[in-house]
Amino acid sequence: MANTLTNVMEIMVSLGVASLRQNAIVARLVNTDKNREAAEKNQLIRVPVPSAVPAQNVTPGSANTPTDLAPTGVDITLDQWKEARFKLSDRELSEVESGRILPMAADEGVKSLANAVDSFILTKMKNRAYSVRDTTNPVAVADITSVRKLLNQTLAPVADRRLIVDPTVEEEMLRLDAFRDLDKTGQTDPLLEGILGRRFGLDIGMDQNLATHTAGTGSGYLTNSAALTAGVKAIPVDTGTGTILEGDIITFAGHTQTYVVTTGVSGAGTLQIYPGLVVGVADNVAITVKATHNPNLAFQKNAFCFAMRPLRIDPNPEMLGSNIAQATDPISGLTLRVEVIRVNKETIWSYDCLYGGEVVRPELLARLCD
Repeated sequence: MANTLTNVMEIMVSLGVASLRQNAIVARLVNTDKNREAAEKNQLIRVPVPSAVPAQNVTPGSANTPTDLAPTGVDITLDQWKEARFKLSDRELSEVESGRILPMAADEGVKSLANAVDSFILTKMKNRAYSVRDTTNPVAVADITSVRKLLNQTLAPVADRRLIVDPTVEEEMLRLDAFRDLDKTGQTDPLLEGILGRRFGLDIGMDQNLATHTAGTGSGYLTNSAALTAGVKAIPVDTGTGTILEGDIITFAGHTQTYVVTTGVSGAGTLQIYPGLVVGVADNVAITVKATHNPNLAFQKNAFCFAMRPLRIDPNPEMLGSNIAQATDPISGLTLRVEVIRVNKETIWSYDCLYGGEVVRPELLARLCD
């Protein structure tokens, strides 16, 4: 039985990382940390963010002053440790090698982990995407080109741009001539496979884990400072009722720039917003909170960095009554561990993974709202 378990575990952990790659959709579309070093929960990873280097005029005989680089960075905390476990009786375990029971159970477990990974990344990105294309039904070509325009305006690199939409928007987009007139592109796979493919410089796909952003109930909030100059991100507020939540989109009376709330309030306090104010805002200016909406997301790959690291493994797990195997997918960099424990005449199987992620360049994100 020990040899059977060892053989099956090696197979299942390899199949598991391949399945995780197929199901963790967004994790394959963002920047990923490729380090294979084993880690523990709450370990920090520093992701560098490049600083600007201006172009200077050249004057023969004179040396230009070199730019002092002031690189910044964003810390990613490996704070997400997720597990999916199931158990097999002795009779079921005897059927493992037939390939009937274990693959089905394992596949469901891996899917649950993939959904957790996707939801984690999408929530993080949604809560930092401040550029907004606001429409009640975002399925016209103009909506897609408008969200592309938002990425252009924030100087997002042209390569590796994505648009992730929810199932309803995908279904309606598939009806558009822009996606059905494949004779103009020579492509056949999108229509045959029912996928959206690449259009307007965006890789467009569907993710079932896109969730509604439930906006706060904030009403009647006013700015509470006369010193709110351009660039300020801390906004004192007063007189309001209800809550303004992280991820809410707000505007200030007098200009149309949208801002995302990074730290909310419940009553008088200080809002933290991104980006900093593009223009100064006077005292007692009304704040409007965008209503609850579905945030389809456009982004460039480098907007988000996702890290999934191998877990540290005890050198003698058998002494603790466990059999452990771990594998890293060479294509996606995703890592999965499988552990088998014998308890009360049953065999408990556990898939687990350790990961974290953070928006490192929010200017490369935009919402297509409906």
